Amino acid sequence: MRRHTYMGPDSFSPATGTETEASRVRELLSREMLDARPEQHFDQYTQLVADVLEAPVAFISVLDHDELRLKSRVGVEQESIPREQAFCDITLRVGYLEIPDMRADERFREHPLVAGDRAIRFYAGTVLRGPEGDAVGTLCVMDHRPRTLGESGKQRLQAFAALVEQELHFSTRITEARRKIERTALWDPVTGLPRRSVVVELLERAIARARHGDELIAVAHIRFPRYDEVMGVYGREVLDYTTELISERVRFALEPGDHLGRPEEETLVAVVTGLAGETEAMRRMHALCDVLREPYQISGGSREVVVAFGVSVFPGDGQDTDTLLDRARLASRRAESTGEQAPVFFSGAINREVSRRDRIARRFGGALEREQIELHYQPVLSTRSGQVVGCEALARWSCPQLGRVSPAEFIPVVEHDPGLSRRLTHYVLAAACRQAAAWRQRLHQRFWISVNVSGRELHDPQLSDTIEELLRRHGLPPDALVIELTEQSMIGDMTTAIRIMEQLRRIGVRCAVDDFGTGYSSLNYLRQLPLDKLKIDRTFVDGLQQSRVGREVVSAIINIGHALNMTVVAEGVETPDQVQVLCDLLCDEVQGFLMRPAVPAGELEAMIAQGLAIPWAWEERDGS
Repeated sequence: MRRHTYMGPDSFSPATGTETEASRVRELLSREMLDARPEQHFDQYTQLVADVLEAPVAFISVLDHDELRLKSRVGVEQESIPREQAFCDITLRVGYLEIPDMRADERFREHPLVAGDRAIRFYAGTVLRGPEGDAVGTLCVMDHRPRTLGESGKQRLQAFAALVEQELHFSTRITEARRKIERTALWDPVTGLPRRSVVVELLERAIARARHGDELIAVAHIRFPRYDEVMGVYGREVLDYTTELISERVRFALEPGDHLGRPEEETLVAVVTGLAGETEAMRRMHALCDVLREPYQISGGSREVVVAFGVSVFPGDGQDTDTLLDRARLASRRAESTGEQAPVFFSGAINREVSRRDRIARRFGGALEREQIELHYQPVLSTRSGQVVGCEALARWSCPQLGRVSPAEFIPVVEHDPGLSRRLTHYVLAAACRQAAAWRQRLHQRFWISVNVSGRELHDPQLSDTIEELLRRHGLPPDALVIELTEQSMIGDMTTAIRIMEQLRRIGVRCAVDDFGTGYSSLNYLRQLPLDKLKIDRTFVDGLQQSRVGREVVSAIINIGHALNMTVVAEGVETPDQVQVLCDLLCDEVQGFLMRPAVPAGELEAMIAQGLAIPWAWEERDGS
C-alpha cells in the first residue's frame, strides 16, 4: 500500500469542541464566509485549476461544524456535503492531502463517492486560510482515474490556493468596511447623532403623539453654509471638533422629548415637541438659534458660526414627516440666500422657492450657450514625485438672476433632463480640452484633466467620436484626458459600458472608476471593464488611521488596482498622516483639501508655476 500524507488516526471525525475548531468557526461566522450561496467571482479560479491540472472536478470549499459548503465548483452538482463524508476535513487539518488511488486506501475504499458508478479515484487538496490565519476551507481537485499531480502539479495547486486566499481576504475586508459604512448611514460617527432615516422615525412618533395631545411640533433645519470653507482653512480635525461643540450646545438647549439629528455633514435637524402654540414655537426656535450663534473657541480664537436656520411647524406647515422636513429645508435655503442669521419660518412666500428648480432648469441652458458655466480644477499629485500630474474638472455656476448655484443643486436638475445633461457633458469636455491645450503650451507640462461623465452619457454611442474630435481640434494627445465614471453608471448596463469604454481605449483615452467602494465594489466587474484608474472613495481614506482593518482595506484595494494594471488615486486626503500612510502603501496619486480644493484655472496655473507639491510627507519619503 502506498504511503499518504494523511497522518490522523480518524478519517472522518472533525475536530469539534477544540479551541482551534471553535476559533476557526468563529472566524467563518464573523467574516460571513458561511453563506450557503456559491460565489461566481471564485469561478475564474476553479475553472483555471481544472484546466491547468486536467481534472474533471475542482472546487473551493469552506467547512463549518457540520457541512462542507462549496463556494465555487466545476464538475460537481451539490452545493454542500456532510462533513463526515468530506475528504477535505482531513486536508483542513494536515494542510495538503494527495491520494493517488482512493480504492487502494483502506480508509476510503468503502466511501460512497469511491465505491459508486462514477467513482472518485484520485483526490488532491490544499488548505485555505482566513485573514487571521485559521484554516477555513480547501481548494481541491478530483479525478475518476488513479493518478498523481507530481511536485510541479502540487506547487501549481498551492499557488492557486494563495490567489484564492487573497480574493477571500479582499472580499471579507470589503464586507467589513461595508458594514462600517452601513453603521455610519444610521449614526454619525463624529457626533453620535442619528442620520436621516432615524430622524424620520423619531419625527413620525412625535407626530403621532401630537395628534392625540393637540400640540405643535417645530422642525428646525440648521445648515452651515461655510462648512466647506472651514474645511479648507482649518482641516478635518478642527471641523469635526467644531461640529461636536455645536451639536453639544444644541443638545443642552433642547428639552426632554426633543430630538436632534445630523442627516448630512453640514446639516443638523432639531425636532422640538410639546409646544402649546406658535408663540412658544417662535420663542424656542429663536432661543436655539441664539445659542448656536454664540462665539466658539476654535484654533486659539473666538469665532462665530454662520447658520441658515429654517423652521416648519406641525400641523400648519405639514401633516407628515417628508413635508415638514422639506419645508424646513426650503426655509433654511431662504435664510441662506438672504443671509438671515435668525430663524426663518416656512410661509407661502417660501413655498415659491419650490419653483427654483424650474428656474434653474430653464436658465441653465442659456448659461451654457453664453459660456457662463465655469470650470474649477482640483489638482491630483503623484506620491512618487510629489508634483502635480493632473487635475479634476468640476463645473461651477454663478447666475446673474439666481446668484451662485451649488453643483449639489444644479447637477440633480440637469441629470433629470437628458438633453441638458448631454449639453453639459459636451460643454465640460470642450472646456477641459481647451484648457489642457492652453496649459500645455504655457506651462510646458504634460498633465491630464479628468472629466466626470454620468451614466446616461456613458451609454451615448457618439461619446467616443465626440471626444476624438475634441482632441483633434485642440491638438491634444489622448492621454491628456481621463473620463471618470461611477460604479453604478457602469454596472447598470455592463455590455454597453464595456463597448463604449473599449472605444475610448482604442483612441487612447483613459477611464477611471470614481468613488470605488461605495457601489458594487466587485473584483469581477473590475476585471471585465477596461479601466485605467481606480479612485478610492474618501470614506476609506477617512478610516486609514482609525483602525488596522481600515488600513488593510485600503492596502487591499491598492494591491488589487495594481494587480489589474491600474493607477490608484486616493480621494479626500486631508492630513499629512494620511499622505504618509498612502505613500507607505504605494498608492500612486492623491487628491484632496490637504493639497488644494477645486480652484479656478488661473489660480491652479499659478500654483503649478510656483511648484505646488504634496506637503511634508512625500519629502520625508523621498529623503529616507
